[in-house]
Amino acid sequence: MNPDWYLAQVLASLIAALPWLLGALGTVAVVSFSPLGRALLRHLRERQRDAELSDALLQEIGELRALLGETLERLDATERRLAQPLPALPPAGSALVAPPRETQANTPH
Repeated sequence: MNPDWYLAQVLASLIAALPWLLGALGTVAVVSFSPLGRALLRHLRERQRDAELSDALLQEIGELRALLGETLERLDATERRLAQPLPALPPAGSALVAPPRETQANTPH
C-alpha cells in the first residue's frame, strides 16, 4: 500500500472529527462561563474543602475518644474507691488525738 494513502486516511479522519472536537470545546467553554459551570466549579472547591475539614474532624474525634477513655478510667477508679468500706469512726464524745508535731532544733526565729 501507498504511504500517502495512509496519510490521506488519517487526515480524512481528523477532518471528519474536527467539527465534533470544536463542538465539544465550544460546549465546555460556554458551560464553564455559565451559571451551571460556576456552580460546578464551586461544588468541586467545596468538596475539596470538605475533605480537609473531614480530616480535621476525624483527628478531633480521635482526641475526644482518648480524653473520654481517660475520663472513664478515672470514673472507674473513683467508683472502686467509693465502694470500699469506710474505716470505723471513733465513738461520739471521744477526743481525737493529733500526732505530736516535730520540733526543729536550731531554727532561727
